[in-house]
Amino acid sequence: MTTFLLALLALTQITPAQAERLRWIRNPRTTTGSWVADPSHHLKPATVDSLNALISALSRETGAEIAVVAVDSTSGFEPFDVALALQRMWGVGQKGRDNGILVLWVPTQRAVQISVGYGLEGVLPDARAGRVRDQTIFPAFKRGEFDAGMLAGVDAIATIVREEKDARGSTMSTTNPPPNGRRAVERETGPSVGQRKGVIVGGAIGGGVALLGAAAGVARYRRRRPRRCPRGHGLMVRLDETADDAHLDRGQQLEEKLESVDYDVWVCPTCQYALTLPHRAWFSRYSTCKSCKRRTLETDTLTLIPATTSHSGSQQVTERCRNCGWTRTYTRVIPRISQSSGSSGSSGGSSGGGGGSSFGGGSAGGGGAGGRY
Repeated sequence: MTTFLLALLALTQITPAQAERLRWIRNPRTTTGSWVADPSHHLKPATVDSLNALISALSRETGAEIAVVAVDSTSGFEPFDVALALQRMWGVGQKGRDNGILVLWVPTQRAVQISVGYGLEGVLPDARAGRVRDQTIFPAFKRGEFDAGMLAGVDAIATIVREEKDARGSTMSTTNPPPNGRRAVERETGPSVGQRKGVIVGGAIGGGVALLGAAAGVARYRRRRPRRCPRGHGLMVRLDETADDAHLDRGQQLEEKLESVDYDVWVCPTCQYALTLPHRAWFSRYSTCKSCKRRTLETDTLTLIPATTSHSGSQQVTERCRNCGWTRTYTRVIPRISQSSGSSGSSGGSSGGGGGSSFGGGSAGGGGAGGRY
């Protein structure tokens, strides 16, 4: 029953608009058997083959699944929302274990988003996903070495997934406490864990409402579940919205004021060890500032040349950060409007194997990291 509720919760957090506007990005497992969706062929066929082999090996060894997506358009959504929506729609990861990861690359926005399933948030918390992004993927991308950067990034993620094992040899530990003596808060300074918010998309009025209420309860439990002090002092205490401000810097407090990120602060009453967990709002007008890494960036757009089915367009974009004052204005290409076809999917699926004709039915809650290079 719990598994069903989690699946139901995942579905209710994808709005009809998202599902429809992202449907053109085809599930690579059901189209070609690949792990890679690259309809515009940004990655070389040899790179896709290498990714397929790497991910297939990981799936055979651990059961974990990784989807790689490279698209020029996000259909008007933030990369964070696209990565999370695709991961839920496709069900990346095993059902009940939620051990899936989706790596989204949007070349036209110079954006990368790593979305991590519930079951891997312990071994790959936001801060660690951010380090893979900043230390492995972005340096290569900034040099224009996109194939090498994607391969190295996925390989680094696969290595991390293999690290932490439980007594059965499964990489499914859901806790990753810092080593003893470390007080530093484990958090990602850029895009962070998604807040569990959603919109009801359908269902029976009677029993459906009860099931949705139960699903919402599961989401609340995942966020509010008791945390234990990594130094062995027992359960920690979650501070209220007023008391936790003392543990937040100015940028974090502004994020809460703008309702782009909500922070939970857990403190051990014995040793005062503090754990700060960010919960990113599902929908917000604010994105992540390239300078201060806070989700306090406002974006205004002005269409200069509309895109059509025959040619691309252009758009003037102005970005301003409410936190640090950083600003920039640039012109962005609007991709040509694609006509629906059954050909979109992955480039090169010759090594797609790994068993099964689709992903395993996993879910995610917004954990991971993203940003622009």
